[in-house]
Order: sequence, then structure tokens, then C-alpha cells
Amino acid sequence: MENDQENRPPIPDGLNPEGLFKITAAAISERYEPGALEYIQAHRPELAGQIARAFDRVNDQWAAGPPAGAGFKHALRTWYNLNLEAIDVFKRAE
Repeated sequence: MENDQENRPPIPDGLNPEGLFKITAAAISERYEPGALEYIQAHRPELAGQIARAFDRVNDQWAAGPPAGAGFKHALRTWYNLNLEAIDVFKRAE
């Protein structure tokens, strides 16, 4: 019997963890302002800590599987939202 994994079509990038991460990182990068994270680290260390912990959860969920499961998507959404919050805080401070 052949390996079932070999017979499956590849998961589209938008549905696998790597693809979802790339899409999310690109969306953050589009909005990013130079100096935003440094500002947040200096002026809002609690938010910087939340972003770091959220990124750790993304990595933990990615490693735990299932691929692009609900836990991974929730962790990714949280990390995305916190990054946008940080960018907004920085923009308002300018």
C-alpha cells in the first residue's frame, strides 16, 4: 500500500501554516512604520510583552498541529491584532 501522504494534493498556501503566516506577516509589513516596535518597547513595554507572547503562541501552535487548526489561526490573529495596535499607538504618538 502506497503512503497516503504522497497521494494527497499539496495544501494551498492560504490554508497551510506557512502560507497563513506569510500572508499575515505581509499584511503587518504593509502597515508597519519604521521605529514603531522600538517605540512600543520603550513606551508601552506591556504591549511589547503581549506581542512577544503572542508570537510564542503562534510558534507553539504551529509546532503542535494540526496544520492551520483553530488554535493556530487564533494565535496568528491575536499576534496580528497586537501588531496593528502597536502601529496605531506609534502613529498617534507622532
